[in-house]
Amino acid sequence: MLYQGFFRATLMLLCFYTFQANARPVSYVGGKTAMVETNAVMDVVNAHYTPSRNYSIGYYGANFRNINTAFNGVGFNYLLKRINTSDAQFNFYFESAIGNFTKYGNQVVGNNTDNFGGISDGKNNLGGFAGVAFDGENRRFYVSSESMAWHENGMHMLKHSGRLGIAPYVAEYGGLHTWFMVQLDAVPKAMFEQATDTSYVYTATPLLRFFHDVYLFEVGYNIQRQGPLVHFMVRM
Repeated sequence: MLYQGFFRATLMLLCFYTFQANARPVSYVGGKTAMVETNAVMDVVNAHYTPSRNYSIGYYGANFRNINTAFNGVGFNYLLKRINTSDAQFNFYFESAIGNFTKYGNQVVGNNTDNFGGISDGKNNLGGFAGVAFDGENRRFYVSSESMAWHENGMHMLKHSGRLGIAPYVAEYGGLHTWFMVQLDAVPKAMFEQATDTSYVYTATPLLRFFHDVYLFEVGYNIQRQGPLVHFMVRM
């Protein structure tokens, strides 16, 4: 379809050209970060500590509520490359987590073979994700992208996400920063439904981002899945 073709082309561009503001997986040395998010795919709790300017380590938890699957693990992020210009910064990251998937609730999937949704109460599987992210920013425009490979119980899936945004005004240092943006996602159907189908679901989420001091807050709405996105982060 024309819509899906345009969506895929846009998402591919985001994977190559990227800016992002103030939500980086590696903070300053000694910095601590905590965040919570709920979106159309999952609920996330993430807390990490940055002992070196090159990496951070901490806890990563996710609940894929539509497929009754919870993940708890140790997250590790590494700054691969940072490029500074006169008015912008670009960063390349490796992101990962390894831990335990737990199944809960009533789950019935096909012939009860390997699938991301799981099939039995209390079933546990070792797994996690690994991927790359590329961000950068100036004071007015940004885009961002992230590609993550998830593995659980013999199932491998790639999840892609990207953002485009603009600041309606240039805030002073220490002031309230506001961004209008849209998030584009390509998510395997098995992350939404109790099924083994790994074909992609394409969605768009308009949202607002507010950033002040050490606090970041985002609120948006996924048009296709008809659900909210809410994200709060604090650096300490």
